[in-house]
Amino acid sequence: MRIAAGTIHRMISGARHHFESGRPVDKNSHLKPHKRLLVDVNASASGLERALAFANDLFNAFESKGHRVVMAPPGEELWGISADEREAVGQPKERWSARRLWSPQRPTVVYIGSVAIGLAIVEMSENITVRYIDGSYIPERDYVAPKRGENRYSFTTAKDMPSGRLRLIAYSPYHNVFWTNQWQEAGSASLASKIPGLVRAVEDMAPELVARIEAARLRAEIAHKKWLAELEARDRAEDKKRIEQSKVDSASQLDKVIEHWTRAMSIRRFFDAVETQLADLLERDAQIARQRLESGRALLRGQDPVEALLTWRTPGEIYTPRFDGTGD
Repeated sequence: MRIAAGTIHRMISGARHHFESGRPVDKNSHLKPHKRLLVDVNASASGLERALAFANDLFNAFESKGHRVVMAPPGEELWGISADEREAVGQPKERWSARRLWSPQRPTVVYIGSVAIGLAIVEMSENITVRYIDGSYIPERDYVAPKRGENRYSFTTAKDMPSGRLRLIAYSPYHNVFWTNQWQEAGSASLASKIPGLVRAVEDMAPELVARIEAARLRAEIAHKKWLAELEARDRAEDKKRIEQSKVDSASQLDKVIEHWTRAMSIRRFFDAVETQLADLLERDAQIARQRLESGRALLRGQDPVEALLTWRTPGEIYTPRFDGTGD
């Protein structure tokens, strides 16, 4: 696909306005636009134009070879990267620094075939000697000593400051696959002059990323199956435990029913025995005994052992097993 020289890529068109009209920052800090659906570029006010120009040329170079450069589609689970702007990566950041780079809502990606590769462009910072004067920090190299007789309070320290040099980061936007590569400017050598080689390098990395994605998918599948097996084992153990408890609870209820039945039968036999002996009593005593028998039977009325048996719950009524064979 041939792209005319000077073409502004759709990801770059209008981006400069949003970067320059963002949150207030000092002139020696990276810009922080309010808009988050933007191209993944981090630069200072002085380095923005150059960073966007490089991004534009790089994206057009990818597009000319049939590779789409877009903001990650919202339906795909693609993740951005937390870029490190320090030129000397690995060195500790300023102890009291609260600076944090702006990050877009969705990553900028290039599709090499069906695989997405994240792209981030960062203006690097360098740790230099700066001088605090008139409420702000300036590079010591830009400091102009006051004229004789002028008294201006100032002091020097070391701070991370935007260097004007760029870093390109290509990375895996897939959350379960860690992979990244980067290229950065040094001295007078610019990344813009290396764009054809950068495009080829990213193209060459696509097969490796595809292999890593597939390996991660297989690992995730194995891990998921293992998790399911462990979950089922826990559920089966819990199921067996609840089955055994249901047997204990059911047996305890049945013991109470039998105890109730035994007591009821004992009382019934007692009343029947008393009733058979009424004929041997004098009429007056027999009449009193009959009244007491009726009062006793009325007092115990409603304590039917059959009704108690109907309230008893079997183990299967207390708990229904979840797995076949566990209720044996």
